[in-house]
Amino acid sequence: MRYYIFMMLLLAVVLFQGCTEREQRTETNTTQTIDPALQTLELQIETVELPENNDTTVTLKTDDGQDITSNKNIVWHISDTNVTEINGTKLFAKAEGTATIRAEVDGEYSQEQNVTVYKIIHGHRLPPEPDKEKNNATLLGIDDNNNGIRDDVERLIIVEEAKNLHFPKTQTALSLQYAWAWQKIIEAPILKNRIYLEKYTSCQRYFEKKYTKEMTFTEYMAWAKENASTILGIKLEDQIFNTRARIEQRFEFNKICSGNLFDLPPADLTACQINIDELSE
Repeated sequence: MRYYIFMMLLLAVVLFQGCTEREQRTETNTTQTIDPALQTLELQIETVELPENNDTTVTLKTDDGQDITSNKNIVWHISDTNVTEINGTKLFAKAEGTATIRAEVDGEYSQEQNVTVYKIIHGHRLPPEPDKEKNNATLLGIDDNNNGIRDDVERLIIVEEAKNLHFPKTQTALSLQYAWAWQKIIEAPILKNRIYLEKYTSCQRYFEKKYTKEMTFTEYMAWAKENASTILGIKLEDQIFNTRARIEQRFEFNKICSGNLFDLPPADLTACQINIDELSE
């Protein structure tokens, strides 16, 4: 009996000691206001923008340059652990988003670092999801990567066209060019800007001609039905013209074009913004 009590006491002591040893851990929290005098640690993250399912190196140093990244007393404060996590000297990109990171060791802190994790689909990096209210507050909306396409429209195209069973890369390229053309027209609904839609049509016709030039009319109609210029259809139109102001610009452009006769643009690879022959589809 006394042996049993002794063993239970010994086990309790071991458990107590194990619980008091602080291991390196992560805490999810919101941005903290830290006294600058306590920010004596230097946090270095090799890459602060990286794609999902990748990792980068994290280094934590004291103010005299001593590397303490392997210190078991480090507490990592991460604003969103769904986006990223830290294990030892590695930061892992888990899901699209932005997380704020700060290290703490025995009451001393590092500065905050923001890490952005993004998606890549068929070579296209998705821009961040824009705030809907801010995006729709202006005619041209938000274009974070400055490529001439609204971010909400670009995200829709890249995500949805990737589902195309036959030509996902080509259809993505075509839809992006179509959206780019309309963004130019929304910005300035003038007759000369029709050239952007004509170039899209030339590129689209080149794509169709490349695969259908030896087909009969019946075969062509079957192919066209299965491989329409975009699997998005009206969904893309609704996204591009999703506010009254943008719809009014389209009506203005249509009014300007009304009464004019236009030739069907020729099939032309050089009209493509992205060389679709190089997409290997």
